[in-house]
Amino acid sequence: ADQIGNELLLREDIKQQITETFGKDVLADGEIARLKLAKKVFVSRDILDKLNDIMWPPITKRIEEELAGLSKTLPANTIVIIEAPLLLEAGLEDYINVLISVTCSYDKQLKRLIQRGYTEEDAKSRLKMQTPVEDLRAKSDYIIDNIEDVDILKKEAEKLWHFIKKQSA
Repeated sequence: ADQIGNELLLREDIKQQITETFGKDVLADGEIARLKLAKKVFVSRDILDKLNDIMWPPITKRIEEELAGLSKTLPANTIVIIEAPLLLEAGLEDYINVLISVTCSYDKQLKRLIQRGYTEEDAKSRLKMQTPVEDLRAKSDYIIDNIEDVDILKKEAEKLWHFIKKQSA
Protein backbone atom coordinates (compact mmCIF):
# COMPACT_ATOMS: atom_id res chain seq x y z
CA ALA A 1 0.00 0.00 0.00
CA ASP A 2 2.91 2.39 0.68
CA GLN A 3 4.20 1.85 -2.86
CA ILE A 4 0.74 2.56 -4.27
CA GLY A 5 0.49 5.65 -2.06
CA ASN A 6 3.85 6.92 -3.30
CA GLU A 7 2.73 6.42 -6.90
CA LEU A 8 -0.52 8.25 -6.19
CA LEU A 9 1.37 11.24 -4.80
CA LEU A 10 2.76 11.74 -8.32
CA ARG A 11 -0.70 11.98 -9.90
CA GLU A 12 -1.79 15.52 -10.71
CA ASP A 13 -5.34 15.02 -9.40
CA ILE A 14 -4.04 13.77 -6.06
CA LYS A 15 -1.46 16.58 -5.83
CA GLN A 16 -4.22 19.08 -6.51
CA GLN A 17 -6.49 17.65 -3.81
CA ILE A 18 -3.63 17.64 -1.31
CA THR A 19 -2.51 21.20 -2.06
CA GLU A 20 -6.12 22.44 -1.95
CA THR A 21 -6.55 20.79 1.44
CA PHE A 22 -3.15 21.39 3.05
CA GLY A 23 -1.65 24.28 1.09
CA LYS A 24 0.98 24.62 -1.61
CA ASP A 25 3.75 24.67 0.99
CA VAL A 26 3.64 20.85 1.03
CA LEU A 27 5.26 20.97 -2.41
CA ALA A 28 8.96 20.93 -3.21
CA ASP A 29 9.94 21.29 -6.87
CA GLY A 30 6.34 20.65 -7.89
CA GLU A 31 6.10 17.34 -6.03
CA ILE A 32 4.53 16.45 -2.70
CA ALA A 33 7.24 16.63 -0.02
CA ARG A 34 6.29 13.78 2.29
CA LEU A 35 8.03 15.19 5.37
CA LYS A 36 6.33 18.56 4.91
CA LEU A 37 2.97 16.86 4.47
CA ALA A 38 3.60 14.66 7.50
CA LYS A 39 4.30 17.72 9.65
CA LYS A 40 0.87 19.05 8.75
CA VAL A 41 -1.22 15.90 9.05
CA PHE A 42 0.19 14.21 12.13
CA VAL A 43 -1.02 16.91 14.50
CA SER A 44 -4.57 15.65 14.94
CA ARG A 45 -6.78 12.73 13.97
CA ASP A 46 -9.17 15.08 12.09
CA ILE A 47 -6.40 16.46 9.90
CA LEU A 48 -4.96 13.00 9.26
CA ASP A 49 -8.43 11.80 8.31
CA LYS A 50 -8.55 14.49 5.59
CA LEU A 51 -5.43 13.01 4.01
CA ASN A 52 -6.79 9.49 4.41
CA ASP A 53 -10.02 10.58 2.69
CA ILE A 54 -7.92 11.64 -0.31
CA MET A 55 -5.52 8.70 -0.38
CA TRP A 56 -7.36 5.60 0.79
CA PRO A 57 -10.15 5.38 -1.83
CA PRO A 58 -7.70 5.18 -4.77
CA ILE A 59 -5.35 2.90 -2.79
CA THR A 60 -8.23 0.57 -1.95
CA LYS A 61 -9.46 0.64 -5.55
CA ARG A 62 -6.00 -0.28 -6.82
CA ILE A 63 -5.69 -3.14 -4.32
CA GLU A 64 -9.15 -4.40 -5.36
CA GLU A 65 -8.13 -4.26 -9.03
CA GLU A 66 -4.88 -6.11 -8.39
CA LEU A 67 -6.63 -8.79 -6.32
CA ALA A 68 -9.29 -9.21 -9.02
CA GLY A 69 -6.59 -9.63 -11.66
CA LEU A 70 -4.72 -12.14 -9.54
CA SER A 71 -7.86 -14.15 -8.84
CA LYS A 72 -8.32 -14.62 -12.59
CA THR A 73 -4.78 -15.81 -13.24
CA LEU A 74 -3.65 -17.67 -10.12
CA PRO A 75 -4.86 -20.95 -8.61
CA ALA A 76 -7.49 -20.59 -5.87
CA ASN A 77 -5.16 -21.63 -3.04
CA THR A 78 -2.47 -19.06 -3.89
CA ILE A 79 -1.31 -16.95 -0.97
CA VAL A 80 -1.36 -13.22 -1.71
CA ILE A 81 0.31 -10.78 0.65
CA ILE A 82 -0.92 -7.22 1.10
CA GLU A 83 1.74 -5.16 2.82
CA ALA A 84 -0.11 -2.23 4.30
CA PRO A 85 1.12 -0.60 7.50
CA LEU A 86 -2.28 1.03 8.01
CA LEU A 87 -4.38 -1.90 6.85
CA LEU A 88 -6.80 -1.72 9.77
CA GLU A 89 -7.10 2.06 9.65
CA ALA A 90 -7.91 1.83 5.95
CA GLY A 91 -10.65 -0.74 6.49
CA LEU A 92 -8.89 -3.34 4.36
CA GLU A 93 -9.45 -6.23 6.78
CA ASP A 94 -12.29 -7.51 4.55
CA TYR A 95 -9.66 -8.42 1.95
CA ILE A 96 -7.58 -10.66 4.19
CA ASN A 97 -7.84 -14.08 5.78
CA VAL A 98 -4.83 -13.73 8.06
CA LEU A 99 -3.42 -10.62 9.71
CA ILE A 100 0.28 -10.61 10.49
CA SER A 101 1.64 -7.64 12.40
CA VAL A 102 5.25 -6.68 12.85
CA THR A 103 5.57 -4.72 16.07
CA CYS A 104 8.23 -3.18 18.24
CA SER A 105 8.39 -1.04 21.34
CA TYR A 106 7.39 2.60 21.34
CA ASP A 107 10.98 3.60 22.12
CA LYS A 108 12.30 1.63 19.14
CA GLN A 109 9.63 3.14 16.86
CA LEU A 110 10.55 6.61 18.07
CA LYS A 111 14.27 6.00 17.55
CA ARG A 112 13.69 4.69 14.01
CA LEU A 113 11.57 7.69 13.01
CA ILE A 114 14.21 10.07 14.33
CA GLN A 115 16.85 8.16 12.33
CA ARG A 116 14.66 8.68 9.23
CA GLY A 117 14.80 12.45 9.65
CA TYR A 118 11.85 13.28 11.89
CA THR A 119 12.27 15.50 14.92
CA GLU A 120 11.40 13.86 18.23
CA GLU A 121 8.25 16.00 18.44
CA ASP A 122 7.15 15.07 14.90
CA ALA A 123 7.89 11.40 15.52
CA LYS A 124 5.81 11.40 18.71
CA SER A 125 2.91 13.09 16.89
CA ARG A 126 3.08 10.49 14.15
CA LEU A 127 3.13 7.58 16.60
CA LYS A 128 0.20 9.05 18.52
CA MET A 129 -1.94 8.74 15.37
CA GLN A 130 -1.22 5.03 14.86
CA THR A 131 -3.26 2.14 16.16
CA PRO A 132 -1.89 1.29 19.61
CA VAL A 133 0.33 -1.81 19.56
CA GLU A 134 -1.95 -3.48 22.12
CA ASP A 135 -4.95 -3.12 19.76
CA LEU A 136 -2.91 -4.37 16.83
CA ARG A 137 -1.79 -7.40 18.82
CA ALA A 138 -5.38 -8.16 19.82
CA LYS A 139 -6.57 -8.12 16.19
CA SER A 140 -3.62 -10.00 14.69
CA ASP A 141 -3.50 -13.71 13.94
CA TYR A 142 0.30 -13.71 14.10
CA ILE A 143 2.78 -11.25 15.54
CA ILE A 144 6.44 -10.84 14.73
CA ASP A 145 8.33 -8.78 17.29
CA ASN A 146 10.82 -6.57 15.51
CA ILE A 147 13.05 -6.03 18.51
CA GLU A 148 16.34 -7.19 17.05
CA ASP A 149 18.15 -6.57 13.79
CA VAL A 150 16.84 -7.03 10.27
CA ASP A 151 18.39 -10.49 9.85
CA ILE A 152 16.46 -11.86 12.82
CA LEU A 153 13.28 -10.21 11.54
CA LYS A 154 13.77 -11.86 8.14
CA LYS A 155 14.30 -15.27 9.77
CA GLU A 156 11.15 -14.90 11.88
CA ALA A 157 9.13 -13.81 8.85
CA GLU A 158 10.47 -16.73 6.82
CA LYS A 159 9.55 -19.23 9.57
CA LEU A 160 6.03 -17.81 9.71
CA TRP A 161 5.77 -17.86 5.91
CA HIS A 162 6.63 -21.57 5.82
CA PHE A 163 4.14 -22.28 8.61
CA ILE A 164 1.32 -20.46 6.81
CA LYS A 165 2.13 -22.15 3.49
CA LYS A 166 1.98 -25.52 5.24
CA GLN A 167 -1.36 -24.64 6.85
CA SER A 168 -2.91 -23.55 3.56
CA ALA A 169 -1.74 -26.59 1.57
